[in-house]
Amino acid sequence: MSPSVSSASLVNSTLSTVPMCNYGKEAVLRISNIPRNPGRTFFECPLYNKEELPYCKYFKWADDSEYKKQALVKIEAEILRKDEELKKREEKIGKRELARHNDEA
Repeated sequence: MSPSVSSASLVNSTLSTVPMCNYGKEAVLRISNIPRNPGRTFFECPLYNKEELPYCKYFKWADDSEYKKQALVKIEAEILRKDEELKKREEKIGKRELARHNDEA
């Protein structure tokens, strides 16, 4: 798998496994801009830093092993599904070629 494909797949998979904050809302994916973790992605409560609104202080790094594992499992399942689809197509092609060969004989 090429790095660009796996990176795109990881991002898409991460976004499809968005955690819920303590209020039961989908956490928001943000990018850190602090010197200690520049460019690192994390999830937080969607109400975080909203003036005069309560928030639950939910915070989770998006690249934690839990989310990486979920993303890899989804990628593996997709590869297996596509492999199975490819085998079925190859089988159909083989049957068509055999039928064509029998018709010619």
